[in-house]
Amino acid sequence: MTGYSEYHILAQLRDGDHGAFEQLYDVHKIQLTASVLRLVRSPELAEEVIQETFVSLWEARARVDPSKPLLPYLYTISANKTKNIFRKSVSDTKVRDELLTTFEESYNPIMDSIFRKEYEVLVDSLLAKLTPQQSAVYRLCKLENKSYQEVSQLLGIAEGTVNVHIREANRTLKSLIATRADLLLLLITFFHFS
Repeated sequence: MTGYSEYHILAQLRDGDHGAFEQLYDVHKIQLTASVLRLVRSPELAEEVIQETFVSLWEARARVDPSKPLLPYLYTISANKTKNIFRKSVSDTKVRDELLTTFEESYNPIMDSIFRKEYEVLVDSLLAKLTPQQSAVYRLCKLENKSYQEVSQLLGIAEGTVNVHIREANRTLKSLIATRADLLLLLITFFHFS
């Protein structure tokens, strides 16, 4: 879909045009489903996430900005819906059992290794674009799950400085990811940009 036509389709969507909504659904459904499926490994759960994503798009149509690309927005919504499934699995035995069964049935150590390596290469390439200090802080906080206090002590910097580095790293990473919408869902699901 060209930027020109997407602009007009998004403007029509904003005005409540069902045909524009269906066209956007048809254009983006397969790509979104493939990304969600890599995470949840269940066609049923992936379909649920995609349906909820497009329902959210329809409900928020009046706030859609036609001048901005839609795909990153859809990836953000679907990433949040996917995270909700994982959160729900903590307290909902049925969802947890479904996820575990799906992971066990679809587990392929070779594919899992490939995805892990792809993800590590992607993360390394993104973190290499940060300053060395931002990269170190980000790795410790986001990848190793250390608290700001622990990172402060490890690196000999103030907790406020840790916060500043995280905030600046988030800003840089978001702008880099915006150019790679195909990776947005994966990264949002595992990185918490907050």
